[in-house]
Amino acid sequence: MGKSEHTDQTERIPEMTSSVAEESPRQARKTAIWARLKKVSGQQKITSGCDALPDFASYAVAEAYQQRTNLDKRRLARPPFKRAGNTLQKFMSTLSLFIEAYNGVNGIARGIDCQYGDLVVSALSVLAQIGKNKEGREMAINSILEELTKSWMGEPGRLCLYSDAYPSSSRMEGFLADVYLAIGELAVESAEYYSRPPYTRFWQAIRRPPKLGIDVKADEIKRAIFEVVSEANAYFLRDFADHRRAWETLCAQQTKNQLAHISRELGISRELADADRMIAQCKALHAHAFAEAYRKKRSKQLQQISINVLKDKGLCTTLEQSAPSAVLVLSGSNYDIYDSGAGLCWLSPITTEIAESYQAGQSSQGTSKILFHSACADRASRFSNEKEPFDLCLSRFILQILLWDDGYFSQTRQTVEDDIRDNNCHRLETLQSLLKGWTRSDEICIIIDRLDCIALHDNGRNSSDDEISELLETVLNIVSAASCNIKLVVTVDTKGWPLMRENADLDRRWKIWKQRIDLQRYSLLRKVCWHQPELHEY
Repeated sequence: MGKSEHTDQTERIPEMTSSVAEESPRQARKTAIWARLKKVSGQQKITSGCDALPDFASYAVAEAYQQRTNLDKRRLARPPFKRAGNTLQKFMSTLSLFIEAYNGVNGIARGIDCQYGDLVVSALSVLAQIGKNKEGREMAINSILEELTKSWMGEPGRLCLYSDAYPSSSRMEGFLADVYLAIGELAVESAEYYSRPPYTRFWQAIRRPPKLGIDVKADEIKRAIFEVVSEANAYFLRDFADHRRAWETLCAQQTKNQLAHISRELGISRELADADRMIAQCKALHAHAFAEAYRKKRSKQLQQISINVLKDKGLCTTLEQSAPSAVLVLSGSNYDIYDSGAGLCWLSPITTEIAESYQAGQSSQGTSKILFHSACADRASRFSNEKEPFDLCLSRFILQILLWDDGYFSQTRQTVEDDIRDNNCHRLETLQSLLKGWTRSDEICIIIDRLDCIALHDNGRNSSDDEISELLETVLNIVSAASCNIKLVVTVDTKGWPLMRENADLDRRWKIWKQRIDLQRYSLLRKVCWHQPELHEY
């Protein structure tokens, strides 16, 4: 070899190494399979249309079938004495199964001839196992190729479906490529086996039994297919989660739009109807007003209302433990006029405290639903001479119930939309029907602060001598139809309820209400004309 020729080859080595490095492992694997296929089939050119891996795998399987057909033809063309080898192979396979089924054959042979019996049986076992390996290899190849062709390969095959389902996924493309390459390797190994002469196949049965050859390839295909299925499941779960989120978003937006429509019909916005918002607003208002009033009257230590005070009176504990339903009515008056708390009643803060107690799940029934309304929640309502229409209270309660649960809203939406009208009668019926949609194990705490600031009739003025009693009777009529347990809490300023001067007055009115309304399961708890005391008086 000349010096210049040696130099040229040396210079080409990096270039060749670079081209091999640029070839992907899957492409290198495919190239190696093609080389073996061309050697088996005798074709030196790659078949047109087989560049794609599915076509390549199909071609390899077809070549394995072709070599099997060629083997069958060669066996039929053999002389009769050579055909007996096939019969002998099947006999040895059956003999192997017989020896495995009857383990005592070795002991029987040893009993007949202790010197050679065991040796003869061992030799027959080896021959029988060889026959079984040879027969088992061919049966395994036929079974695997048939399963692949029938279920996984071809246009209607499952692999094609996975490929069409995820055309833009590089990960799925890689997993499918591994399956096709594993099928190609199995097919080319099968084709090589069928193309070999009998003695080579006999030696292979000795050297490489199915467990070390064909079974390993089959397991590789199964693992590759498992990866495809797992990837498809992962995509399915992700798509399902995306669709579910999209569906939930769509439903949430639809519910929001429907609630907005109902809010417009009721004449109150969703934000103003929100119970949590109103509770927080009232709590801040009461805390500031009464804290300022307390500071200005240092010489007089005034009692501030709280749950502990109610418990001392035996009211709050009885309310929580009463079963199944109860009505707590508190009416009272302030010790004096509060400069900073004008228009407020010293009993009002108890409403927010009871509401928070129920929201925290401190009631005897566990976590309870809250319906909350205050007629003195802002400065405008405190200093207005006009009473708040009862229709507003009903509208707020209807919207609060609809905001509790999306599922319940979807069930009752159409009924609510049909019932809502511009008069109180329909709102009463709507609220009654909503309260009927719960079970006896549920509990709803309905809180109305300052019933004296609410007008039953649209003109905002009293239409009777005792409108508060008439209004309370209307509320009781609503809650009496409820299918769940109800805890009703009502506060009233005494000056707005002049006919109720002592507990006995309300007790007599309660007896009248019980004759008109089904209040058998309700117990009455009351403290009427509760004037705010000084601490030393208390």
